[in-house]
Amino acid sequence: MTPGRRVWAKRAMDEHSCRFEALALVLACGMSCEPPGPNCREGAAADGTYTLQVGDLCLQEIGVRVRRGGTWEQVAAVAALEPQPVDDIGRLLQVAVEEPAEAIEIAFPGLPADRLLQQGYQSWSFAGAVKIPRHVELHEDGAPRMREAATGETLDAEYAISYYAAALQEGAGGPALVFGSLAAERAVTGFAAVAEEPGARLIALYGPTREALPSDADGKVRSEPLLVLSAGQAGDGLQRLGQEMQRAPAAGARQPRRPPGGWFSWNEHRAEIDEAMILAHVDEVAEQLLPHQLPLLEIDDGWERSWGDWQANDRFPRGMAAVAGDIAAAGLIAGIWLAPFLVDEQAPAASLDDRLFVRAVDGSRLQYRKFGDATVYYVLDGSDPDAMALVAGVLRDLARAGFAFFKLDYLFAGALPGVRNQPVTGVQALRQGLLAMREAVGPDAVINACGAPLLPVVGIADSLRIGADTFINDLSWQFIAFAARDLAARTYLAPVIWPDADQVQLRPPYSVEEAGVGALIAALAGPAYSIGDDLSLLAPERLAIGLEPT
Repeated sequence: MTPGRRVWAKRAMDEHSCRFEALALVLACGMSCEPPGPNCREGAAADGTYTLQVGDLCLQEIGVRVRRGGTWEQVAAVAALEPQPVDDIGRLLQVAVEEPAEAIEIAFPGLPADRLLQQGYQSWSFAGAVKIPRHVELHEDGAPRMREAATGETLDAEYAISYYAAALQEGAGGPALVFGSLAAERAVTGFAAVAEEPGARLIALYGPTREALPSDADGKVRSEPLLVLSAGQAGDGLQRLGQEMQRAPAAGARQPRRPPGGWFSWNEHRAEIDEAMILAHVDEVAEQLLPHQLPLLEIDDGWERSWGDWQANDRFPRGMAAVAGDIAAAGLIAGIWLAPFLVDEQAPAASLDDRLFVRAVDGSRLQYRKFGDATVYYVLDGSDPDAMALVAGVLRDLARAGFAFFKLDYLFAGALPGVRNQPVTGVQALRQGLLAMREAVGPDAVINACGAPLLPVVGIADSLRIGADTFINDLSWQFIAFAARDLAARTYLAPVIWPDADQVQLRPPYSVEEAGVGALIAALAGPAYSIGDDLSLLAPERLAIGLEPT
């Protein structure tokens, strides 16, 4: 990408004007409704529900429940809801209930909508528009089941279940209703939409993993702030949500650092990398990409002995410090990949004290297995300083060696529900662990969050890998389409974290036209733009497509 093209991309993101007009059908959304009449009187009803005016909408019979000891209890909405106006477009809601609480539910019935723009739980997950169904899967306690929040797996994504944000519509155009959490510092906020007569019911669930929720000093358990707003179109509403997130940052949140673009080893070579191949690409990146302001050379999975044993394997005989030195000497930025919360059961760290690891209810170590892989991984406890010292020490050494870009993967593992040494939720443990990692790499390093629950990493990470890999066993046009859809649906996050659409693939069997579209989609994400092909094998005319996407 030429400097001019990069300036254009940055301006588009900075002004939040990256509209993806070509993808508008993916997000087309609206609703028809009657303007609020004299009967729309905001406040409590006699039956304990609440009426809320949001723009031209009158939301009635809003109910609140709290889960204690595995059982749901109805709570008077007037005593729990604390609505605050947001200009003339909506309301900011926060529910406060007496401790203890394992989950808080707000039900919004009778919404004039038949479609939902759902957001997946973590950064790989599906995001897109679906028709609102009559039913969603229920948890054993009768409330909507939100499986992915407990497993992190994209294969557990459920129809009409959304996380952090949800946009509702009726028909193919017109105004929209957007619900969005402004943060996820303590727990996840999930949404479930079901069709009913009339319209649809949306259930906002704070704490879908049913962990003990933290309370404040006054003994109240408070949900994360929930913005409810109306907008001309879903994209406008989500954009406003992103702006409100930017205005209300987490305590101590950092302004995301602009990530560099360049080259990643994963998408063509997977874990089959070695020092000779990386060093050959030092020359390739310096010669072919650096003149186009793409200075990053990222060493992905395959350099380590095993997950949890983050030392150079025998394919990198000089060690990672020497490799980082060669990358820096060429005027490039050295990047490296880790899965910091996961430890292979065969790694030396797996023999350490059980208290360093997240445990199941029965006291055994929580186990994680990747789909299609029999390897067992244990999960380090982000709330335990000794556990995080293992990872922080590695990251600190890599930063001192010259690595300045850290792709931290499988971050959802740090938030898996389980028993930890501190009485915290998985979200709190993830954030505590990431803060220790941020301190280790320093404020100037770029953290690229991958496989990450979206909002919990905001304010700590700089960029977020949006969507699934654009290469899985083979190249396929559907991966480009998926990247476009997921990126379009999550552009609203741009004010608080830089979107990363994964690396563009330019090599055959993609046609010239397909490669061009893929490059353009990746370029629309902004400065994280990178190439995933082996540069020593890529034909010059193919590389030219990636350097000037149109």
